[in-house]
Amino acid sequence: MPREPNRPFQLAEGADPYRVPDIPMSATFALPLKNLMNNGSALALSGLAVLVLAGGVMRTLEGRVGSAAELTPQERSSLPLRDFAVPQERKYPINDLRHGQLALTYVAAPSNVKYRYQVMSRVFPRYPSLINWWLTTKPGRQEGLSVSLFRRKIKEYRKRMQRQSGVKRQQTENEIAALQLLEGMAPRLTQLAGRQAPSRKTA
Repeated sequence: MPREPNRPFQLAEGADPYRVPDIPMSATFALPLKNLMNNGSALALSGLAVLVLAGGVMRTLEGRVGSAAELTPQERSSLPLRDFAVPQERKYPINDLRHGQLALTYVAAPSNVKYRYQVMSRVFPRYPSLINWWLTTKPGRQEGLSVSLFRRKIKEYRKRMQRQSGVKRQQTENEIAALQLLEGMAPRLTQLAGRQAPSRKTA
């Protein structure tokens, strides 16, 4: 059966072409919908998949921008050194609870582990409510906050420092100093974690 050739839509005589209500919706959208049905459901599914993926990417970008870019460059530069977890390099702002949590999140990544204990030693005293949260992360569950852990890490870092020089050696020295602080704070940190743990109701 021969297909009917597509006829261009024509406005009625005297109609205003810039007024949308004068253009019938059926004439405007009939051709795209017809072509879509002729091509089967694959095109529709692919279009839907693109929309879903685009939405996911936008949500991801919004989360990253909203969490990491709240401080403008001017605000960050105006922060005092005490508001950074690594003040000597002005890294990891901890000016509020949210940024304290972000700092702990970043140093949980293997690529940022060189700053982990510096961040912990400065975030925990300032925001004790983040102690229990840290213990729910993967490194927090694996390591804990015990005196024996920090002593073992100090020995490990001292051996590592013997093979280092320059910037890496300085970073390791800073981590050792932070570990020594954490070693002294460990009993208090454990006590605070216990106080903030949800109490279990007995029947």
